[in-house]
Amino acid sequence: MADKPQNHPPPPSDLPKTRVCSKCGKRRPIHKFYQRWRWNRDKTSRYYSVEGDCKECRIQKVGEWTEKNHDKTSVYKRKWYERNKDWWTEKRSNDPEWLAKRKAYEREYYRENLIKKRKQAREWVQKNPERARENAVRWYELNKEKVCAQSQKWAAANPEIVAVNRHKRRASEKQTRKPLTGEQWADILDDYEGMCFVCGSPDRITLDHLIPLSRGGEHSKRNCRPLCWSCNSSKRDSKLTEWLPKRAKYLANKGWEISPDGVILRLKRERASYE
Repeated sequence: MADKPQNHPPPPSDLPKTRVCSKCGKRRPIHKFYQRWRWNRDKTSRYYSVEGDCKECRIQKVGEWTEKNHDKTSVYKRKWYERNKDWWTEKRSNDPEWLAKRKAYEREYYRENLIKKRKQAREWVQKNPERARENAVRWYELNKEKVCAQSQKWAAANPEIVAVNRHKRRASEKQTRKPLTGEQWADILDDYEGMCFVCGSPDRITLDHLIPLSRGGEHSKRNCRPLCWSCNSSKRDSKLTEWLPKRAKYLANKGWEISPDGVILRLKRERASYE
C-alpha cells in the first residue's frame, strides 16, 4: 500500500508574494513555485522550502531529463507500480470519476505528443516483438466485434481500394513487374466513365483481368478493365476472347446491338436509363 500523506503545518505567513525564477529570470507569483516542508539533515526539525525555479521551468527540465533517460524512468515507474499495486488497483476500481479524468488526461496528452508517443511505441515494439505480438492478439480477442465492424465500414466506404488490394495480393504470387496502383485504377474508371467496358452498365462495377491471374495474366494496367458484377460473374476465369462471343449472344437476346463480327457495341440508350 502507498504511504498515507502526512499532516504538515500550513506554510509560514511571512512568505513573499512574488519571486524571481532562477532559470528564466521572470518574476512570478509565489504560488507558481513548488513549496513543501523539509527535514534538516539530523531529522530533528523541519523548515519550509520554496524551489528556486518556477513550475513551468521545472516541468520543462523534468521533461527533458525524462526524454533523455527513458529507460531509467521506465524502471522507476515499474518499481513504483509493484510497490503500490494494491492501492492502484483499488483506486482504479473504486473511483470511476478519477478513472474517467485519468483516461481523459492520457488521451489529451497522447494527442498533443502524437509524434513522440508513436516513435516511442515503434521503438518498444522493436525491442519487445514477442510481448507486442501477445498484446496485439489479446487486444484483438477482446475487441474482435469492434474491429470487424470498423473493417466492414471502411470496406463499404472504399470499394475501389479493397478491389485493388485484393487483386494486388493475388498478383504478388504471380510477381507482376508493374502491379496496378490505386491511381491507375482510378484513371481506368475515368476512361470508361465508371461503366462496364462490355455492356456499359454503371451498376456494381468490379475489377476484372482480361487474362485471368490463374491463367498467367498480370495485375497491371494493360490487363485490367472495369466490368459490372453480372459480366464479371459470367466471365469467371475465361479469357476475354473466349468469353466475349458467348456474352455477345446472350446480350443480343436481351436487345443489345451486336456488330457483324460478334463484338458487342455500346447500347444506344441514354445513361440516365441506368440511374
